[in-house]
Parts: sequence; C-alpha cells; structure tokens
Amino acid sequence: MSIPDDDCEVKKAVHMTNLKVDESVSTTYNYLSYFSCWTKMRKAVGWILVLMELLRKLAKRRKEFNKELEDEPDDERKTKLVDRKVRQLREKFKE
Repeated sequence: MSIPDDDCEVKKAVHMTNLKVDESVSTTYNYLSYFSCWTKMRKAVGWILVLMELLRKLAKRRKEFNKELEDEPDDERKTKLVDRKVRQLREKFKE
C-alpha cells in the first residue's frame, strides 16, 4: 500500500528563511557615532573592559566555590561552608 504524492492529508516539507540586512549603515559606524567625542568613547570602552575582567573573576570564583561544594560529602558541612562564604561576602561589602 503506497500513499500518493498528491494526497491532501500528507504534510509537505516547507523551509523558509527571512533575513533583512541593512547595508547602508555599519554596526561599527553606529558605535562610533553614538559618542560625541573620542575621549568619551575611550572611557566607555575602558569601563566595559574593567567590567568584563570583573565578570571573568567572579565566574572563576563561582566555579571554584561550586567545586568545593561538590567535593564536600556531608550536607551539614556544605551548609556551614555556604554560611561562612555568605558572612565573608557581607563583611566585604560593608566596607
């Protein structure tokens, strides 16, 4: 028993791609024209680089802390470890 190709109940495969590209204005030009002067743009880029480095350090610390938690077999010791870490962070941010 074969199904005919023109059967109305057979769903046909449809592929569709919609892409709109505006080539008149480049992305780089948009970033450059956002700032009114070169100095302001340099400061903004500098702050972005500082933020990126901070986020990398925080991600590294988070991974190290998660590794410590995974290595700890006892749930009570895990809780104490988390409490100690929270106290350290609270003290650090009070300053």
